[in-house]
Amino acid sequence: MTQNLKIFLIDDCDSSNLYHKIMMEDAGININQQVKEFTSSVEAQKYLSNIYGNKLKKEFPDVILLDINMPQISGWEIVSNLEKELPINSDLKVYMVSNSRHPSDLERAKKHDIIQDIMEKHLNVDFFEKLLRES
Repeated sequence: MTQNLKIFLIDDCDSSNLYHKIMMEDAGININQQVKEFTSSVEAQKYLSNIYGNKLKKEFPDVILLDINMPQISGWEIVSNLEKELPINSDLKVYMVSNSRHPSDLERAKKHDIIQDIMEKHLNVDFFEKLLRES
């Protein structure tokens, strides 16, 4: 149920993260228990590699909201690394978040089974309510 939904928010923009956390709360998501936030793509990549590499299943996210353009490690690189580490039966859903839905990004996303969609910033409460209903 919704209390078990674990969301990772990976975006280097503090204001985007704050906005998305407010929308999550408005949708009924407990951000203190259900959301893990990363503002550094390097830290996010290290954390993800650790939990998947060590098979820490209770730490696995259900959903990752992932900024495409970040310094050091892009969202695309994180997705590629995730796909190498994910368990075979993983049902992880990744939503790439960007300032635009560029056609080349949409085409690139089709090559990755874990990417559900590329969403234009900023996600609204309806998105998070739908996410909860589908979990």
